[in-house]
Amino acid sequence: MTRRTHVRAPARIGGRPDPCTTSIPFATTFPVTGCHPSRSTCRLPLALLCAAAGAVAAHERPSVVFSGFGTLGYAAVDHSEAEYRTGGARDGADASGSFELDTRIGVQADAALGHALSATVQLQARERSDGDVGVEAEWAFLRWRPDDRVAIRAGRMSLPAFAISDYRSVGYANVPIRSPDGLYSIIPLERLDAADVSLEAQTGDTLWGLQVVAGRSSGNFDGTDFDARDFLAVIVDAEHGSARLRLAHSRTDLTLTFEGIEAVRQGLGVAATFDPGLVPARDDFDRDRVRTIFEAIGGSYDPGHWFVDGEYVRRRIDGFAANVDGWAVSAGWRLGAFTPYALASAYRDVDPDRRVQLPPLEQLAPLQGLLDGAYTKQDQRSFGVSLRWDVAPNIALKSQVEHVASRFTGVSLYRSSDDTRAPSGTDVTLLAISMDVLF
Repeated sequence: MTRRTHVRAPARIGGRPDPCTTSIPFATTFPVTGCHPSRSTCRLPLALLCAAAGAVAAHERPSVVFSGFGTLGYAAVDHSEAEYRTGGARDGADASGSFELDTRIGVQADAALGHALSATVQLQARERSDGDVGVEAEWAFLRWRPDDRVAIRAGRMSLPAFAISDYRSVGYANVPIRSPDGLYSIIPLERLDAADVSLEAQTGDTLWGLQVVAGRSSGNFDGTDFDARDFLAVIVDAEHGSARLRLAHSRTDLTLTFEGIEAVRQGLGVAATFDPGLVPARDDFDRDRVRTIFEAIGGSYDPGHWFVDGEYVRRRIDGFAANVDGWAVSAGWRLGAFTPYALASAYRDVDPDRRVQLPPLEQLAPLQGLLDGAYTKQDQRSFGVSLRWDVAPNIALKSQVEHVASRFTGVSLYRSSDDTRAPSGTDVTLLAISMDVLF
């Protein structure tokens, strides 16, 4: 897990920072003057918050705290045929350089509604899966805190699969420029429309946390649409002094669709009647919903002047998508305003080679191309060093260099929709600089 840089003490449940919000300084409090659920930006989660604000307004006048964050980043790779992307973004950094990889801006509103009830909305503008920059609601939830060790939320929230899921996009809250994509691309979902319960307890000097989440999510990665229903996650973490341990288990019923999937199903259905060796591939694509399990374990140790952390994640899925493992480790040293930092990560497809070879007939060539794309074996290893300089309050400058290597095809270097792409086994060096701000 990537170490969070402490900015300001956030709201707390008991003795621990509340994972429901990321506090940002220089917030201003204003009375709520109205809410308009009919506007296009006020969809279901936002409409829920607007309705709650209206219901409370008759009893007491709530206040809203506004804050924001942003990253202006520039990155380039040293290979003329390679392009490095993160998450579901279609565009990233190529040899000519780009601001698209790391640049984003977000604004957040936290409203105290009274009676232990609050509401949070966070909007982010960044590169999307369609190649355009768009504004989306990352958070939009109601929260009820009946006491200081219990929190209940409902609405849109971060999918809590990783250690830094809640503040992954807030560059200032993290030492490196970006989270390790070789690890975080294992779960191509970021937002969850759900309800959760967070509980805390303390035994001696150890603080324990339990979070249970249930809901659904959707997303797109490299032309494949993901629809995750019946999502259920259980997260347990413990803090003892400078050490922290986190365990997470998630499962969902996942639907994966892409352009041409029906043609694959029909083609394999016919081909398997003539070649029994194609039956496993046919069965991979015939499932409408597949059970998917995500498991993660992370730990960190931070006595103050230095820190080290690590995270391991695995994905197990029934169907044509691959079973993968990933890990990331990092360490750094705080030297006044400067923090030199090293990080390494890896992503590995643990399945055997499942590619199938159809008869070399011209009419089967389109089907062969779709199968090759679906069964492409991917792996990625990266090692990098970075330097963070806290040049002023709420402003951090960063530089980072990473070597990204792969034996087959790097998950951050490959998009099946590319007209041209780097050959399999391509290694690249990724250079990046950024400025993170809070406001």
